[in-house]
This record gives sequence, C-alpha cells and structure tokens, in this order.
Amino acid sequence: MKILIVEDEKRLALHLATVLSENDYTVTVATDGNSAWEHAIGDAFDAIILDWLLPEISGVEICERLRKKGDKTPILFLTAQSAIHHRIKGFEVGADDYLTKPFHTDELLIRLASLIRRSHQSPISIYSSKGFTFDATKDFVYYDGQSAELSQKESAILNLLFQNQGQMIPKKTFLSEIWGYDFDPKTNTLEVYIRMLRGKLDQLSSTKLIYTKRGEGYYIEDEV
Repeated sequence: MKILIVEDEKRLALHLATVLSENDYTVTVATDGNSAWEHAIGDAFDAIILDWLLPEISGVEICERLRKKGDKTPILFLTAQSAIHHRIKGFEVGADDYLTKPFHTDELLIRLASLIRRSHQSPISIYSSKGFTFDATKDFVYYDGQSAELSQKESAILNLLFQNQGQMIPKKTFLSEIWGYDFDPKTNTLEVYIRMLRGKLDQLSSTKLIYTKRGEGYYIEDEV
C-alpha cells in the first residue's frame, strides 16, 4: 500500500514515515504544498495523510483540487486545527477522515487501514425512493434529471440507509460500519456528514429522504 504523507514538521513527518514503513506501507513524504501537489497528481496512492497548514499551498486547497479533478484517493487530515468549523470545512472539501494533533499512533494506523479497506470495496446496488435514485457504484444521487456527486463517506452513509430502508440505524452502527473502528460516542462527525448529505439532497428536491429519530439514529422510510 502506497501512502503520501504531507507534513511540514520534518520530525513528525519522519516519525510517521518510520511507523508506516514498519507496518508494511510504502511511504512518500512531502513537506510543502507544491511538492505534495506534484506527488498527488503524478503518482497513485492508496491514501493521503494531509496536514492543514502547509507552506505554498494549504492542505485544504490540495484536497479541494484533487476532488475537483475527480480523484477519490482517501484523505485523512492530520492537523492541530480542532475547531468544529475546521472539521466541517475539511469534510466539505472532500476529506474522508480527520484526526487532530496530538494523536495516538495506533489510532492513526486503525483509521488509515479502515479508509483503505473501504475505498477498495465496490458497491453494486442502485436504490430508489421518493423520486431519488442512488447509484452507489458511481457515488451519485439523482432526482428528476438532476444529479449530485457524493463523497465516499456520504455515499457510504446513504448506502447503509438504503440497505436498511424502513429501519432506524443507530449512530454507533454508522460509526462502526463506515469508519470501521470504535469512535468516541460524543463525536459529532456523523452529524456533520448527515448535514452535508442533506444539503446536497435539498439542492435536488424539497422532498425529505433522510429522517432523524432524535437521540437514536437515522432512517429512510419504507416505500408503501
């Protein structure tokens, strides 16, 4: 597995490279935005570990540029920017996960492995409800001739909802199934993604698709 580490703190970059190499990853390191961008578009990686604040080009801009090019390489932000508006911004530009500094190496390895494993899974189903059509193979949702592209996490959330249509899915199930590890039950990561997913659906239609059972989870109504 090939990993691109983008980190301008050279000591931390070296530590990350050493840890990942010891866990059988092939590692490329970039310490500024320009070199990171050149590596990202010039080679294929199984995942990118991306710092937020970088010389020349910020990590946010790199992530946004890659997504606009259609690049779906899993991206994990590793950053000291821990405020909720930073998390939301990171997810909005297409990040798949977000880990704040300081962090535990074991957690980073688990999150990274989960991102890579899930990115290699190929959904094969097309679902429809209330006029919406969801193509999980292409990460697109359609309504009345219009379409919206979804991030991998948004697509995974909608896929899980459709697979269990008519049933309420608890928050812990989303966190376990989609993120693939034990998540802090107090985290609002899922809520952030649900908000962004609903925003994209609202742009297509005022028809409500995703319902909330307050304090418990989310569901799509069964078709009558």
